[in-house]
This record gives sequence, structure tokens and C-alpha cells, in this order.
Amino acid sequence: MYSLEMTTVAVSDFTEEIYYKMQSVESDKFMEYCNTINESATESAKNVTNGVKTIFAKIMANVFEDEWNENNPLLIDLVVRNVLKYLPMKDLTCCRQVCQLWNSEASAHLRQSQRIFFYPESTQKMTTFTSFVAQSKQQSSDTTETGSYPALEYRGPPFSTYCFTAQYTTTQFPHHIMQTFVSTCGEYVRKLEIFYPDDAFLSPQDFATFFLLGMPNLESIHIVNLPQNLTQSSFIEESLKINDDDESSSLTSNKTRPSHLLSAVTHLRIDRTWQIDTVWGVNFLQDLLSLMPNLVDYELWTWNSTTEDEHSEPYLISLSPRHIQNLRVLRPGSIGDRLGVAIASMGLKLTKLYLPVLNRAVTAEVIEQLLYSQKGTLEEFQLNCSTMQDSRLLTFPRMEKLLSLHIMITHPWNNDYTPFTPPIDYGTQFPRLVTLRVELAIYNDANFINYFFPLGNKTQACKTLRELDISFSGFRNDKFIETVAAIFPSVKKLRLDGYGNKIFASIFLHMQNLESLELYLIYGFNVDDQMTGISKDVCSRVRKNDKVLRAGGLLDYVVVNASLCSLKKLRSLAIKQKDYQAKFWPDAQCITNITAYVALSQMKQLSHLHIESVKFTQECKQNLAQALENCWLDFT
Repeated sequence: MYSLEMTTVAVSDFTEEIYYKMQSVESDKFMEYCNTINESATESAKNVTNGVKTIFAKIMANVFEDEWNENNPLLIDLVVRNVLKYLPMKDLTCCRQVCQLWNSEASAHLRQSQRIFFYPESTQKMTTFTSFVAQSKQQSSDTTETGSYPALEYRGPPFSTYCFTAQYTTTQFPHHIMQTFVSTCGEYVRKLEIFYPDDAFLSPQDFATFFLLGMPNLESIHIVNLPQNLTQSSFIEESLKINDDDESSSLTSNKTRPSHLLSAVTHLRIDRTWQIDTVWGVNFLQDLLSLMPNLVDYELWTWNSTTEDEHSEPYLISLSPRHIQNLRVLRPGSIGDRLGVAIASMGLKLTKLYLPVLNRAVTAEVIEQLLYSQKGTLEEFQLNCSTMQDSRLLTFPRMEKLLSLHIMITHPWNNDYTPFTPPIDYGTQFPRLVTLRVELAIYNDANFINYFFPLGNKTQACKTLRELDISFSGFRNDKFIETVAAIFPSVKKLRLDGYGNKIFASIFLHMQNLESLELYLIYGFNVDDQMTGISKDVCSRVRKNDKVLRAGGLLDYVVVNASLCSLKKLRSLAIKQKDYQAKFWPDAQCITNITAYVALSQMKQLSHLHIESVKFTQECKQNLAQALENCWLDFT
């Protein structure tokens, strides 16, 4: 079998001009330039494979120089395809190996940029993008082997995970450019976002082109600032009629349309719909939803509404019996008593319910009624109680299928006010709960604990919970961790934000089964003693002269408390700092070399370590790298 031969340096030199060739879309010259790669080198297959990663990184640095290219996966698609096609490879197996590596690297990079942006001011970029897609289609259809190069199996750009985002301004997209784009790229589009200005006007032709006719596989639609003229009576029918009469339209061949033009759409989100609560607005929603029989996820925000009736009308009237049967995810932008009662009585079988904004007049009884109606199916629930004016929060029913619960109270309650009665019994009310997130701004520790994490025998242990995320401003009670550990004995992942540093030792003592831990430290307060378990006075003396650290002498000191090393099962650790106080203590550090030498370097089981705003010495970092040779280190 032949060995793989190529010159890494030559390929690296070759990539210098890739960016410029791709920008000008000179595909013939680009192909010709690919052939200039030196084929006479003697690199081993292993070195070449490793070298490909370096070369790919260099290509990415060249290709993604501006915002446009950073959001354009077609550039990566064509670069990868053409470079692979013309690599001087003599061994078929190695060719496939490197091909797979390049595709893997490209996919990993693409996952970091989830949107492709278009702006009316840069229509040339939209035209260029369309031409890239056309080239990609043609090259994908060519699967024949030429010369000594094997055919490359390539399925085209991975658009299914991308969202096409059209950012309208006061300028509109030229209709002919948008129509060309849709006719070429429409079949690839799965997710679509469109942002309109406040005074936007959308023509029936553009509406039909963008939404109704050109994207048969569209699954998700998100519209921000729905243009007011769309809410006119029979706008959708008018849009279809105009396009039917357009003889030049490639989107209406044979004058046939599917019965449901948007039948693949499962998610619809409409934000800031200023006129959607008018009669015409409701009619528009009814017409639009009638084209989406398989809608599963429905989200509508009507910020300008002033009464509960106006909030509820668009939701209640626009949902057909089929939608009610299929709908599984509901996100009303704002909810009052009328809408809450109506949703509870509609016979919905929701798996996810998000209530991010509550009407100030909404009562706990209405929210409870809504939860009781969905208690047999709901798997994920999010509730923001900040605006509730009721005398109590609410009582949760037993929800046997609930897996994720997120509660937010972002406005601070008065210390004398007790909104938390009765307490939550996690083991009884949520027997399958896996993820819990509590986000609060409450300055009464007792009320907080008594409701969310009651002490004593007030609650049964929830042994199914694996992930716990708590953000609580001003909390200082170190007994809290002991309580949490008793209620959730099986937690594997913990994130704490907004806590006093003194509670960290309690984590090391009571939660030794943790596999992932993310801590937010209060800037300016040193916690070396908390992390190492060594007394504060010893840490203070050593901090002034850390020569004893390099000699390993500090390890001989008696550990008086539980330390970070107590977490024997920990695999991932992130330590971050609240930097809002940095200006008062510019040189202050929460952890220093002491924690690195005594605690972190002993945690051989770590696979990931991330620390922010740390000033470890270079020697200390090198020591950590040697001690944790199998751990990915990230210091920022």
C-alpha cells in the first residue's frame, strides 16, 4: 500500500490565497491554483493528519476575517470540498481519513456560528451567497472519479442546523434578488428569522416569496415586529393571488400549491406585535396558522395590550381544534387571569409551558388551576413570579412527569413579607425531577430556605435530581448547603451564583458526589483557606512568600477543614469571579498559587478546569499542566 505523501508547508503556503480566491468566486482559477500543491514531500500519514488540523485553523483565520464570512458556511463548504479534491494523495484509505478529518473540523467550526445574516444594504453578499449554493449543488452532483483522485462523498452544506436571519432596516430587499435566493436556497432553509423596523411595510409578493412558496422544508419561523400591513384582512390570500398571476415567477409553476404551504413548520414565534390584538390581526393569525397544521411550539408576544382580554384574544381565537390537539409547547408573552383560565380549560396536553411575564393582577389560584390542568403531561415548566401581587406564591400539584423546573423572582421582596407558604416537597410533588433552577433576588434567608429548601422533616428527599442551578443575591447562610445535600442526595452538577464565599467549605463537606461544579466567587475576598482546608493564618503567611509552595512544604500543614480535594468524583470545575467590584480591589485575588499547588494539582481525576480572572504565576501554571496531564486547562 502506498504511503500518503504531501508537503505540509506547501499546503500551508497554498492556503494563503484561498480567502481571496473564494471572495471573487473565481472557481476555475481556484481549481487551477489547487493543482500547484507540491506532491514530492515525504511526510508520514500521521504527521499529515496532524498537519491538516493546523492548516485548517489557518484557513479559518483567513476566511473569517469579517462578520459576513464568519456567518457564511458556504465558504467552509467550498474550501473543504476543493482542497480535499486536489490534495496530492496516492493512498485511498488515507485520503478518506483526511477527508473525514477535514469535514469533522468544518462541522465543529460551523456549530459555533448558528446564524447566516442578510442585510438590504449588502445585497451583493446575498447574490454571492446564492452563487455559492449553486456551485455547491453542482459539485455535489459530480461524483465521478477523475485521474488518480477518488470521488469525494459530500452531502453539501449542513443548513439543517442553521438559522437564516434577515435584518430589515428602512430599506427593503429587492424582490428579484430575494426571489433568486429563495429559488436557489429555499429548499435548504429549516429555520428563518426576520427582524422588521417599527414602520416596516411588506408587500404581498415578498411575503409569499419568503414564507409561503419558496421554502418547502421550513420548520421554524421567528418574526420580530410584524409589519402592520400584514394584519389587513385576507392578506395571505391576496399574496397567493398576486403570485399566481405572476407569469415570470418560478415559484408558481403549473399554478399548483400544496394544501398546506407551511406544513413542515412546527415552531412559530412572533415578537412585539403592536397590532395583533385587532380584529384584522386575529384574522391574519387564523389564516397563518391554518397553513401550519403540524404546529407544536407556539409563542406570541403582545406588549402593547393593556387589558387581559386583549392579551387573550389572539391566543384563544387563532388556535384551531387540530392545533389544540397537536400543541405541546406554549409560551404566552404575558398572561392574566382570563387567559390562564382559558388555557386551563382548552384541553391542551402540553409538555413544556413557559410563563416569563405575569400580569400584575394575576392570582396564584389561576396559575395553580393552569398547572393542575397540565399536571399529567408537563415535563418542563418556567415561571417568573416577580410581578405577582398575591399574598402567597402558589402551591404546586403533584407532577409525575416534570423533569425540569425553573423559578424566577427577580424583584426583591420585602424582608417582612412571607410569600413562601406552603414549602415545596420535591420528593412528593416532583418524583422524576432532573433539573432545578432557582433564580431569586430575596434578602430574607429564612423565607428563602423555608419555601424552596425547607429544613427538618418538611420534605421528602428528591433522589432523581441531577442538575441544580441556584442564583440568590445576598445569601450568607452556610447551613443552606447541608440542607440542599439532604434534599437532593444524587446531584451531580451544581452551579452557584451570588453566594458568600464561606459556604464553599460546606460544599466540599456535604456534596462529595459532585461530578461538575461551577462557582462564582465574590471579587476581593480570598478563599485559599476554603479551597485547601488549611487555616487562614497559615495561608496568609505563605501568600507573602510562596517559596515553601515550590518545595512542597505546605502539604505538611494540618488540614483543618474539608477541601476541594474532598470531591473525589469531580470531573469538571469552573471558578469564576464577580467583577463588578474589580475597580475597588484591582489587585485582589480570590484564589492564588496556594490553591493551585495544594488543591488543584492534587485533583488527578479532573478532565476540565476553567478559571477566570486568575493571576497564577507562569511556574504555577506549568506545574498544574504537568500534574493534570489529562485535564483540559483554561485560564482567562
